[in-house]
Amino acid sequence: MKVTVLSHNLSSNAVMRAHRLALAARQFADVVLLGPMEPSGPWPALPKEPWIHSVEEKRFPRFFLSFVELVDAAQGDVLIAVKPHLASFGAALVAAERRDLPVILDLDDFDAAFTPRAFWAEKPAVADLRRPASAVYLSLLTKAAPAAAAITVASTALQQRFGGTLVPHGCPTELFDPAANDRESARREFGFDGP
Repeated sequence: MKVTVLSHNLSSNAVMRAHRLALAARQFADVVLLGPMEPSGPWPALPKEPWIHSVEEKRFPRFFLSFVELVDAAQGDVLIAVKPHLASFGAALVAAERRDLPVILDLDDFDAAFTPRAFWAEKPAVADLRRPASAVYLSLLTKAAPAAAAITVASTALQQRFGGTLVPHGCPTELFDPAANDRESARREFGFDGP
């Protein structure tokens, strides 16, 4: 089985949820994590993995080319779109329509609430249609959530709003095992001198 996980931005912390879901899917499938990347490169905490693929982040009208690249590269048997953005859920819906594939929409925040419609007139840049992350596209794609074959959510509040299966944020807990770390060495490394 092949799974494509689409993130709307590989250069921001938003990619970490997508990466965690991709890691989970790698337990049973061949996985590609896919999304636009800014010229500055990937989010610094994103591990360099051969299964992470990027397209160039652009604004419209040039974003159309990146969008087509995302749609063409979304070759999984299942597509997981993280957040209802044009570069993730929008691309997944178009790819799914072309190839008759199921799309899972993952919601880790109610992103549309961050830029309510009343805010658009006050701050027109958030509704600028040249930006693929425009609040207008986000609002429309949030309303399109029922088009997904399934929904996963990161909290019970999102589950109450959208339904779906609860998939809490996860982290590799072995990194935080006190027994696996030299406490004194870590204290010296970070400049903690007290008791």
